[in-house]
Amino acid sequence: MRALRIRGGTLWTGEAGCPRAEEMLVLGERIVAVGTAEEVERHPAARDARSLDLAGESVVPGLTDGHLHLNMYAKQRFALDLEDAVSLRDLLERIGDAAAACPPDGWIYGVKFNNARWSDSRMPERRDLDGLGLSQPVVLQRVCTHVNVANGRALLRGGLIGSPESDHDGVLLEEAAFPLLETMKAELFGGGRMEELLGDACRELASYGITSIHPCGADYYGMEEGLDLYQGLFRKNKLPVRVFSYHDKFPVPPLQSGFGDGWVTFQGFKLYLDGTIGARTAALSEPYADDPDNRGLLNHSLEHLIRLLREARTRGLQTLIHTIGDAALDQALDALEVVESAPWPPLVFPYRINHLQVCRPDQVARLAALPVFGDVQPSFVPSDLGIAPLRLGLVRVNWSYAWRTLLEAGIPLSASSDSPVEPLNPWRGVWAAVNRTDDAGNPEGGFLPDQKLDLDQALHMFTTTPARAVGRGKDLGRLAPGCLADFTVLEDDLFAMPQKELLHAKARLTFAGGACTWGDLDGWERIG
Repeated sequence: MRALRIRGGTLWTGEAGCPRAEEMLVLGERIVAVGTAEEVERHPAARDARSLDLAGESVVPGLTDGHLHLNMYAKQRFALDLEDAVSLRDLLERIGDAAAACPPDGWIYGVKFNNARWSDSRMPERRDLDGLGLSQPVVLQRVCTHVNVANGRALLRGGLIGSPESDHDGVLLEEAAFPLLETMKAELFGGGRMEELLGDACRELASYGITSIHPCGADYYGMEEGLDLYQGLFRKNKLPVRVFSYHDKFPVPPLQSGFGDGWVTFQGFKLYLDGTIGARTAALSEPYADDPDNRGLLNHSLEHLIRLLREARTRGLQTLIHTIGDAALDQALDALEVVESAPWPPLVFPYRINHLQVCRPDQVARLAALPVFGDVQPSFVPSDLGIAPLRLGLVRVNWSYAWRTLLEAGIPLSASSDSPVEPLNPWRGVWAAVNRTDDAGNPEGGFLPDQKLDLDQALHMFTTTPARAVGRGKDLGRLAPGCLADFTVLEDDLFAMPQKELLHAKARLTFAGGACTWGDLDGWERIG
């Protein structure tokens, strides 16, 4: 086995008692020594090891994206990007331009539009799209992915209307878009195209220093995650990240959480309790500040949720629960307290509650009393600064996005992008957790500055905690002897650079299982 000795950099180990080290020694797929130069030198493999000599750059454990929809992200890279559309008129003009270069019956698939940023924030509707007089079916997906808008030709092709004269506004909330998205997906992404697009997305992940991902499938939203695609990449030595996937259906055959080979793992069951703040479908205990007749939507009754959680517990499945509004979190807490009051065997994997955007102070103590890990998206803060106070009001927004409060209550938090809602780059999340401003540096001092995290806390959220959340805390997420050699070498010293510059951190080299997945180490084993 080949050995690699890394020295001269700032090694952040993720170990609570010893977060810094001088050197690290990798042998095969594992780390065999970490510590001072003298300690590493004593290892028998150090003598013949290849040296990677650094000049102060940081070395950190491989990062994890603890919640994303990678298949959807891969598809959206193929789609018409509407993120920069500044108005409904601008959006429609872009669709018209795309139609001019599209076959007469080809799909126009637009993504990431954000009407909340427009001066007139009205949602596009079928009448707007039909007014373009296009021959092509058109589907637009809002940035939150929970709202889709279609023209009449798309509704007809997807079987949602029976004739062009049928009355339908074209706005499809939550799972109502599923039949249409399934039709479009079959026509746009068949014939091996999806594996190719997914491989490109995995290489992008490695370029940021990511070595593990927790993708979440949502079949009813048209955001499935196919384990077969990841396995196909693995067989071809083109999978540079470890995959721990969640799905919104019980598995057939009845797999248990943790089934896999260390690279592609079936991890658990995903439940969506509500929608999003941007679409006003997140379930709130009090009405939206800018929509007094609306409290959002709950996807399940409490009784149905309890049945699903009991079924998952019986099957040996870890459950990941999507809650954005505080009413959805109330429902999750009520259900978990009922389920966990029964005499079950000990949990193998903790429950995971995803997002936790709106979390009242009284809910924090209830969370801390349950076997729960949270998963949050720090990059939501810069993205939501303009909309959250409008939707939630000044009182409610003050106990939202409260990551430090949750950590101080003893609730373990992993971090993620929720891509394609936010960019894949995890350094945007680290930067946002530490600074809590928008890209222009506003507000001065940060949004709710008492909720800022320090750099060590932010790094733990992207390394050690997500590994613990999937039961891999002993061999992933840390730089320690016996751990798998999943790590990244950065171009700069994270701890010396101004914190406002963390957004621009870049990976020079990324390794997974001792193999190089990003960058160039001449002659070294590669994946991807």
